[in-house]
Amino acid sequence: FANMTQSLRGMAEVADAISSGDLTVTVRTRSERDRFGHAFTRMIASLSNVLAELHESARAIAAAASELTGSAQAEQTSCTGVGIGVH
Repeated sequence: FANMTQSLRGMAEVADAISSGDLTVTVRTRSERDRFGHAFTRMIASLSNVLAELHESARAIAAAASELTGSAQAEQTSCTGVGIGVH
């Protein structure tokens, strides 16, 4: 019973770390049959992958926004030049 309590306390610490955003926490599984520990390990890996995908998507959106800003500025310059020539 004491071993089970100690294991649950350790998993509670892992859960606290994850809930604080720390996905670098290491889960110590007790054996190959430790379904709870292995589930936490998979959850951390899955959350890390989701965050990596979100980071990459944010990077792509930032690059597209920068490109649109450059295009808009070029278009504005082009239109300003046309306006000067019309006067």
